[in-house]
Amino acid sequence: MHHSLSTTFTRRTFPAITLLLFMMFTLACGILVYDARKQDKQASADARYAAERLLENLRARIVADISDYAKWGDAYTHLHVTVDPVWAYTQENLGSSIYELYGYQGILVVNPAGQTPYALYEGELAPLNAHEWIQGDLPGLLAEAQKLENKEHVINRMLAVNGYPALVSAAAITIGKDPTTKELPGPPSVLLFVTILTEAKLKALSLQYALSNLRVSYERGLDSSSTLDLGDGSNAFLVWEPPRHGQHLLKATLPFLGLAAVVLVTFTWLVLRHAFSMTRAMERQYADLLQSREALARSEKRFRDVAEASSDWIWETDAGGRLTYLSGRFEEITGKSPLTWLGKPLDTLLQGAREPLKVWLDKYNRPDLIDPLICHYQDQNGRQRTCRVSARAIGQGAHGFRGTASDITDEVEALAQVKHLSLHDPLTGLPNRTHLREFLAKHLSTSTVKSAPVALLSIDLDRFKPINDALGHAAGDRVLREVARRMRHCVRESDLIARLGGDEFVVVMTHIQGHEDVSILSSRLIEQLHQPIRIDDQTVFIGGSIGVALAPNDAVQAEELLRLADIALYKSKAAGRNTWHFYAHEMNEAITTRRQLEGDLRQAIQQNELRLYFQPRYSIETDQLTGFEALVRWEHPTQGLLMPDHFIPLAEDTGLIVPLGNWVLAEACRIAATWPKPVGVSVNLSPRQFGHRELISQVTSILENTSLSPERLELEITERVMLDDAGGALKILKALKTLGLRINIDDFGIGFSSLSYLRSYPFDGIKIDRSFIADLGSSKDDRAIVQAIITLGQSLGMVVTAEGVETQEQLDYLRSDDCDEAQGFHFSRARPPHELSTFF
Repeated sequence: MHHSLSTTFTRRTFPAITLLLFMMFTLACGILVYDARKQDKQASADARYAAERLLENLRARIVADISDYAKWGDAYTHLHVTVDPVWAYTQENLGSSIYELYGYQGILVVNPAGQTPYALYEGELAPLNAHEWIQGDLPGLLAEAQKLENKEHVINRMLAVNGYPALVSAAAITIGKDPTTKELPGPPSVLLFVTILTEAKLKALSLQYALSNLRVSYERGLDSSSTLDLGDGSNAFLVWEPPRHGQHLLKATLPFLGLAAVVLVTFTWLVLRHAFSMTRAMERQYADLLQSREALARSEKRFRDVAEASSDWIWETDAGGRLTYLSGRFEEITGKSPLTWLGKPLDTLLQGAREPLKVWLDKYNRPDLIDPLICHYQDQNGRQRTCRVSARAIGQGAHGFRGTASDITDEVEALAQVKHLSLHDPLTGLPNRTHLREFLAKHLSTSTVKSAPVALLSIDLDRFKPINDALGHAAGDRVLREVARRMRHCVRESDLIARLGGDEFVVVMTHIQGHEDVSILSSRLIEQLHQPIRIDDQTVFIGGSIGVALAPNDAVQAEELLRLADIALYKSKAAGRNTWHFYAHEMNEAITTRRQLEGDLRQAIQQNELRLYFQPRYSIETDQLTGFEALVRWEHPTQGLLMPDHFIPLAEDTGLIVPLGNWVLAEACRIAATWPKPVGVSVNLSPRQFGHRELISQVTSILENTSLSPERLELEITERVMLDDAGGALKILKALKTLGLRINIDDFGIGFSSLSYLRSYPFDGIKIDRSFIADLGSSKDDRAIVQAIITLGQSLGMVVTAEGVETQEQLDYLRSDDCDEAQGFHFSRARPPHELSTFF
């Protein structure tokens, strides 16, 4: 019988399995070849699409760029009415920066007479004749651009320059939307932007669009899947090497597939050989299995009644309390083997929660006390679990007890979790406001607080909102969790840390001995919060300000203690942040004083109590005066001359910064218009003033009323304005640029904005923050940062100015690093207008 079964198994199974494996292997090879060909076809289609996008992007970009310069009233005046190279090239209105920023090799102006009065080649002035330099139907292109119906359009043609295909974009020079420039009769001049498809240009495009060996060919009949006609009758084609990922995949994979086939055949033979042996062993074991099944049925009958009555694990003890039986569910639930516990006392396995197990079992002789007992035990992983135990005496306890144990660990933990969530912040896991109130109620009771004084620390994170705005709420949540983790390491087990919401935290210290205990903890918290926090690939820095109120000295009511701690917190913020203050009765007076100062500031704007001072700015290379920065002061009727740090933060908080900033801008332009030399004047715009809806109209009105030339006005903004609304900020900056004024980015390097803003936004200059200049001679890191900012700004055609230059050593470093301009106490402090004559 054994031989017959084994032979039949081998005869029927081996050929079927072998055929199945062969078919699967063949199918896998076929799929691989099909996928390889499909990959090659898809890769060729993707490469052709990339080439088409390349040409579309070149044309779209050149149209967008030339429109900005051709449809411009100033360009019409200086390139059509008269050709002014100083305006165009020297002042960089149509100069080398266009080549540096956009890479257009040729920029030409062709007047109605067909002459080329202004031409640049690779950013340098060049005596080019457009008709000689550009081969192809250039007259037709010029005529098309000068047509009246194409006045506001841009015409593109693929022509040639020095034997290379060249994309030539032509646009009539018009006044655009400038209502102040009058348009002359007659045909317009034409502005030409030229992109030459040289080997270097194609190499850069090849890398950008992932087109291998991108080149130009004049041969017809090439593979159409890897060529693209440049059009416009140029008889030129873009050619590239089509990717062959599929062929490479086949070459790399086929040898391994052959090896896999050999291994598979060998493995199949071994498996079937083993299966033949196992078949015969199974036949021998079958009879034994039948006998075991009958024995198992007899052994299970013993406690079938009890087992069917309960879905939990069942136990039984003898008269001495030792276990004599444990059901199979015992091992499933506890992970422990029943054999290891049989013969051991039950109370060593289960520990009663409210009373010992043995005492509880003895009560079963009293029918009025038979409630289940909650017990604890440890599973095989050492985790404590909870169960509900029921019992029944065997022979009134003379022969022991029998019962069940129901595991209720999940139920108990769920109830504990609900209670925990009601008292804790879900983000950080810290106690919430409800938990804080309960904790304070316990420790602020009259009998407790006298013997165990309490300190309440109100903590507010510094610089958290910019991080949340710049990196997103997910990053902000990670910062809050890290802050909670650090705070836990700073406090004692008897103290409480709570999060009230946002970036507000509270620490309650109990059993304090005096101010020194609180100061030590506050210092430790400030130090921990000041440490850098890593968020993915970015490092952020925050800080913390702390206000402290004591019980019972300051208050014994929870809400009052919180209010006083918040007053002390405000004092810490006003003192420069990253510090702590104890509540003092004088702080209420400080709040009253702040409200009084706010009222005085409103009155100061109306009653002309503000004053402007001007700090000079010099060219580092020529030592010549280049302009002044306007700085506001307040001539307070009782407190004397106040510096900006005394009232500008207050103006920002109350919204008074908008009328104050408008006054500064108007007054600075009025004074600058009276100077004997046309040097520039720079005015700071606050983020709130920058986002005001009437900013453009106000600047326009001020320039008209003061007759100040727009190119002399420089507006300085900080990186924060881009964080609030990047798209809206770009629109405002472009609108300001159309007025002809200059825009600088102030305090560069200390914000969170991306460097891409420098490329995307129309900035004319960068001002390096004074914090990097202060240690320029002693800090290698600050020196490296300054050098990097200078190189970055100048590469983008911006003027780089260093603020806070106070020593000759700092100036020498900046000169050696080719910084453009500098200002600071080394040259002069800020002066009132009547003292500026010495600078001219």
